[in-house]
Amino acid sequence: MHTIKNIFLFFGGLLLAGYIGSSCKKDSNPGYGVPTITRVAQPLDSTGINSGSFTQWVIIYGTNLSSTQSVSFNDQDVPYKTLYASDTSVTVQIPRAIPQKITNTLMVTTKGGTATYNFATLIPDLQLTGMLNEYTAVGDTLVLLGSVSTRYAGQRAQFALGAISSSFLFFFSLGYGARLLRPLFANPKAWRVLDAAIGITMLLLAAKLALEA
Repeated sequence: MHTIKNIFLFFGGLLLAGYIGSSCKKDSNPGYGVPTITRVAQPLDSTGINSGSFTQWVIIYGTNLSSTQSVSFNDQDVPYKTLYASDTSVTVQIPRAIPQKITNTLMVTTKGGTATYNFATLIPDLQLTGMLNEYTAVGDTLVLLGSVSTRYAGQRAQFALGAISSSFLFFFSLGYGARLLRPLFANPKAWRVLDAAIGITMLLLAAKLALEA
């Protein structure tokens, strides 16, 4: 009799423990609260910043960020695999892409909602760093090398049109200009003035690049 009673008590205890455990587990699951963004900072400096450059790593601080699904700067999404999220922060790298629409807005979307923050992505000026086949004939290929040209993912047609227009203008100016300026450059002094102007221009460009480095 005592054995049967003990068996019933044992199984009753197991059922009660299972019920309590499942209830506690259910209550311990956090809800997906509405996300908030309090500041954006650099990884080694907790001071808040309001702007960042392409490929720069930043930490987004706030609340309810553990279920982050997407992060975007302007209209450029950060690849999901590069997100490092916790409940109070998200570490991301600013995409290296020119936005279609500049809103200066950082957007974080989680399972609990969406949070926005005023944050400007600094877009560098277009730089032409080199040119292959400077004296190509009509119909040949002219290759432009630049540090920003490949980032215009959604404006390739505009960039190509600008490159074609500049090439067209350069060759026509070279051809017709040489004929028009032939009498002027018959004088050796004109060549010295031209060489000096080219040298000054190259020095100014070098100084500008050195200051921006």
